Amino acid sequence: MKFLFLTFLITTIAFGTLWVFTCKEFSDKQFENVQLQNALEWQLVLNNELKNALIQKQIKEQELIQEIERLYNNSIL
Repeated sequence: MKFLFLTFLITTIAFGTLWVFTCKEFSDKQFENVQLQNALEWQLVLNNELKNALIQKQIKEQELIQEIERLYNNSIL
């Protein structure tokens, strides 16, 4: 009976330890995934900001070109 109890105790400790390490590894991986997801979301936000800035730059350039063309046409007349 003592042998069965010791076997049960050792097996329980072994599986408990394995369970703890497995849960910790899973938790670490989950934390890494969350960090990666946050980084990707920030990358998306920054890409959108850069795209918006580029569009604004193109609009300003177009406005400047139109203003130069208007001034040029007025000077010819």
